[in-house]
Amino acid sequence: MLAVLVQPPIVQGANQYVFADQRAFLGVPHALNVLSNLPFALVGWLGWRRAAALEPALRLVARVAFLAIGLVTLGSSLYHLAPGPERLLVDRLPITVAFAALSAWVLGDRLGSHWAPRALAALVAFAFWSLWVWFGGGAGDGDLRAYVLTQALPLACIPLLLALFPGRLDARSFALAVPFYLVAKLCELFDQQLFELGGIVSGHTLKHLLSAAACACLVPRRVAGRSARPLAPA
Repeated sequence: MLAVLVQPPIVQGANQYVFADQRAFLGVPHALNVLSNLPFALVGWLGWRRAAALEPALRLVARVAFLAIGLVTLGSSLYHLAPGPERLLVDRLPITVAFAALSAWVLGDRLGSHWAPRALAALVAFAFWSLWVWFGGGAGDGDLRAYVLTQALPLACIPLLLALFPGRLDARSFALAVPFYLVAKLCELFDQQLFELGGIVSGHTLKHLLSAAACACLVPRRVAGRSARPLAPA
């Protein structure tokens, strides 16, 4: 957290709205960057259904997480159809809520389910504030440091909570999700370079698919009673 805060303000330039793969398909602009968001809807739907096996407080935050994951399909698709600051705000909103709810879910599982709704409220409030700081006057040229923390803090804290405290969530599934997501972020950074390898798929499209795979690792298994756990790796 301090490593991010001591940095000068992080501001993205106008080139953040330009992606390597500009191809259209059946009239859909930037088709692969749009269509690669569909797996989030499937993961969100499946996670919402499977969360029914969780106890009520954890069920609430898990369902908020999977609802937000499902809404990534809508937000990210809308953004990639015509990239711009307003649509990027719509894209980033469900992402930040998903990270907030996921953090609250793990916190509640490890430290007591009564903490989950409280943590959810606080973390969602921070997520909204981070987007407000970034969006600025509507140009999307504000400071991104708080937004970076909405993802960096969960990625740092969730593994510690899973390792240090007992609970019902399968730490192996979360451990599998982390490398999927980190590789997804690397693909995002090398969007153009990966597209130039063969002109087949861009780094940003791969980012969507790998991020959805990370989310799929968190879907609870079908189990009887209240002891639902995320899918364990095969």
